[in-house]
Amino acid sequence: MTSAPLTARPLGLAAVLLSACTSTDRVPDRLLALLDDARAGGAVEIELDRDGAFRDLEAEISIERVPVPIVSALATAFPGAHITGAEREWQDGAWTFELGLLVDGRALQAVLDEDGRLLETEEPVPLVDAPASVVAASMVLLPASTLVSVDRVEGPEGVRYHVKRVREGARYKVVTRADGAVLRAVREIPAEIEIPLLAD
Repeated sequence: MTSAPLTARPLGLAAVLLSACTSTDRVPDRLLALLDDARAGGAVEIELDRDGAFRDLEAEISIERVPVPIVSALATAFPGAHITGAEREWQDGAWTFELGLLVDGRALQAVLDEDGRLLETEEPVPLVDAPASVVAASMVLLPASTLVSVDRVEGPEGVRYHVKRVREGARYKVVTRADGAVLRAVREIPAEIEIPLLAD
């Protein structure tokens, strides 16, 4: 999940991936199930490794589809929080929920597992407060690009930053550690995914 509360952006490799599938190369059932659960008009994100393996699958879902135990766990972790949006996510071999929150006027996102355990939080950082090492590392990787946003992500791997940049109309996300070491970088490409309502 990523920037302001649940403004997920579709990642474009999906179009190439789905159009390239043959009768022997199938999209995983978990992706089809996720697409079926996606909120009408909601965004879908698909992140792939360079070898074509799925790294992350996300889809916006309606808030009403978030199970009560997840909402209860969230209320315990963030008293008084207001849920602004929801995503269902498949990552590292497990299903999670990513919820956009408004807590005391602050926008943030929280990722919980299916048992309601808080796995990570993500919060926008004002550009003037973004660590210089993080901004510099993203600029070295993407010279002549414009800084759009920086999010601070705290989870099991410690603190990471998601830096969004734009260059020549293309959108990029650079993931770094706090010291500026680049962990990965992706290009975000809008895509259209068509799923049949009826079997052929």
